[in-house]
Amino acid sequence: MKSKTLFAMSLMLFCTMVLYAQDLSLFRDANGEYGYKNKTGKIIIEPKYDKAFEFSEGLAGVRQNGKYGFIDKTGKTIIEPRYEDARDFSEGMAAVALDGKYGFIDKTGKVIIPPKYDIAGSFNSGKANVLLNDEDFYIDKTGKKVQH
Repeated sequence: MKSKTLFAMSLMLFCTMVLYAQDLSLFRDANGEYGYKNKTGKIIIEPKYDKAFEFSEGLAGVRQNGKYGFIDKTGKTIIEPRYEDARDFSEGMAAVALDGKYGFIDKTGKVIIPPKYDIAGSFNSGKANVLLNDEDFYIDKTGKKVQH
C-alpha cells in the first residue's frame, strides 16, 4: 500500500512540475533583458539574456554577450552560448552558426551535421532547407542531399 501511495504522490508531483514548467512566458524587463515567468506572473528564470526565444522541444535559445546557447525550463544552461546564431529545436536538432556557416546540433550540443551551409532552416518531416554556394536544396538528418 505504501508503495502505491508513494508512486501516486510521485506521479502527481511530476505532472505538476511538467505543467508548471510548460507554461513559461518570455518577458523583457526595464533594462531590456529577457527572462521567463510562469502563468501566474512569477519569475522562474531571471532576466539576464540579451535575446531569448520561446521553448521548443524543452529548450530555449538564449543570447548572452552576443553568443547563442540553450537553456532548459529551470534556467539551467544545457548548451553553452558559443554560436553566432541559432534556430529552434525541431525533430531533435537545431541549426547553429559558427564562423558564418550553419550546421546542426542535437539537444546535448553534439554536432550532428558540421557547419558548412550559408543558411539553414529547421527540420520538418525529416528534411531541412539549406543554401550552399547559391544552391537551395534539402538535406536529411545525416546531411545528405534529398529531393523535396
